[in-house]
Amino acid sequence: MADRPIQPCEVGDQALDDISLAPPDQEATEVRKAHGPQPVYPPPFAEPQPDPIRYSLRELLVVITVSALVLAPIRYLGAALFAAVSGVMAFLVLVYISLAKPSRGIVHVAWWVLLLMYVVAAVAALVNRDL
Repeated sequence: MADRPIQPCEVGDQALDDISLAPPDQEATEVRKAHGPQPVYPPPFAEPQPDPIRYSLRELLVVITVSALVLAPIRYLGAALFAAVSGVMAFLVLVYISLAKPSRGIVHVAWWVLLLMYVVAAVAALVNRDL
């Protein structure tokens, strides 16, 4: 079988390379246009919206610096008072987020950091209390 050379395929008297397709039927084209799926075009160019999940290095450094400065008074206030103050601050920031609906996602990150500080301070107050 490997000894035979490959022969061009022929249909009747014509080789396949000589066969051309007939033009499409006009009636079928109209039916396809009327009942077929409409083409999907991309939306026009719009202004890019800020990505709420993308944060800049500057924003993250500000959140960490502010959280370090907020954690500093825990030594002087005591864990219980600091937990109360940070809990009130977390509630006020939550109200601000609910009412103002800020577009930057870093506000939500800052709120979660504040909430985490509140939980840590509350646990520290519970562990260190005198029974």
